[in-house]
Amino acid sequence: MSRMYPLFILLMICMTANAQVLIKPNQYDFGTVDIAGQLFATYAYKNNGSQPIYLLKIEGSPFISYRKPGKALLGGQSDTLKIIYTPPKEGRFDESIKLYFSDSYEPRIVSLKGTIKKIDNDPTLNCYSFNDEAGINIIMCDLKINVIDSFTQAPIAQAIIQQYYGNRIAFDLHTNQQGYVSYSLKPGLYQYQIHAVGYQSRIVQYYVNRQTRTITCKLIPMSKNEDITTTTSQNSITDTAIANRSSLSSTELPIEQYAFNNIVFLIDVSSSMSLSDRLPLLKQSMQTLIAELRPVDRVSVITYASNAKVIYPSKPVTQKDELSALIESLVAGGSTSADKGLQLAHDVVTDHYIADGNNQLIIATDGSFSLTEKDLNLFRDGTANNKPLTVLVIGFGKNKDAQKGLREMARKFQGSYTLIRKDEEESNRALLDEIKKNSRKK
Repeated sequence: MSRMYPLFILLMICMTANAQVLIKPNQYDFGTVDIAGQLFATYAYKNNGSQPIYLLKIEGSPFISYRKPGKALLGGQSDTLKIIYTPPKEGRFDESIKLYFSDSYEPRIVSLKGTIKKIDNDPTLNCYSFNDEAGINIIMCDLKINVIDSFTQAPIAQAIIQQYYGNRIAFDLHTNQQGYVSYSLKPGLYQYQIHAVGYQSRIVQYYVNRQTRTITCKLIPMSKNEDITTTTSQNSITDTAIANRSSLSSTELPIEQYAFNNIVFLIDVSSSMSLSDRLPLLKQSMQTLIAELRPVDRVSVITYASNAKVIYPSKPVTQKDELSALIESLVAGGSTSADKGLQLAHDVVTDHYIADGNNQLIIATDGSFSLTEKDLNLFRDGTANNKPLTVLVIGFGKNKDAQKGLREMARKFQGSYTLIRKDEEESNRALLDEIKKNSRKK
């Protein structure tokens, strides 16, 4: 034992000597900010050693997003890390971010702090991008809204599109002779009321992000009474009609027809989910569902990669903007710990169980993991602690062996399995249709 002690000291000295990364600054203090929707910071880091290093992993709250350099940093070279912080509420914030480099087992800690007097929720203002120095950097999302006849598909000229800001109308837009209007806005969940002479008016919600290009809204002529359907194109998120502005109303989930929901999302955010046909598709489907959920419904979000954690504790859906922003901020990276995620999901769904409601676990993954019988027993035969629940397993990607394993897991959970593919329009409605099917009152 006495011989090993000097060896241990020598090892620690070597590891400290190999910690060769210098980061500036270690902290951003934004002071008091009168109004902001996002804060933008750039950290510069330099390799002061001779060996190449990698920035392996970044850990922070779900309100932190970043663009991580993927190449090695050679000796003497410098690079930057871009960070965006989206404050969830007004007031004081102090965010610590752990940076794991290949030269050390221990993370470097950087931080953001300050005070937000008011959260910027104005849909006409700008959003921020990963560019240059700290502060505000403007980038807008260009959106085209088409308004067409539901039956003839003909464009409707001079239709009025009223965009809401909270509970009031912010401004009016008018379609041109080709039946569309184009303008710029920042990412977010938006509500519009659409009118045209000779047509039934509609109130709709859309979630807009930088992948959204075109949204198409169909209006029904006054003489027709058929059901309304809506479509989107070019990777946009399907829009959802709502019957009125009552907090309990939803065209898709009217309170008198659909039971209360207790929905637990278990989302794989490991590195393999970063491809365009995986996590981005899941976000689209989740946003479509969120737009239709009611305050009587509960939602919880659990993610797993190297570790599993609850990033959105189970609570009623009363702050859709907050939940939507959280989903949009998800970033994939790390290994896979599906077993830990299942245990957390089991605890959450049973702690907030709704008697006579739809208690549903939604597992979203590309299937790159293995589970033991102990893990599978958590939800075997569609129960958790002897309480019945519904399980949906959502698969992504083209790995046939992984898909086979996910189908088998769904079978053991007496649940269902669906594969979401890119460029399939119905994939945007996959989650909403599942909730409708399972929460419909008998």
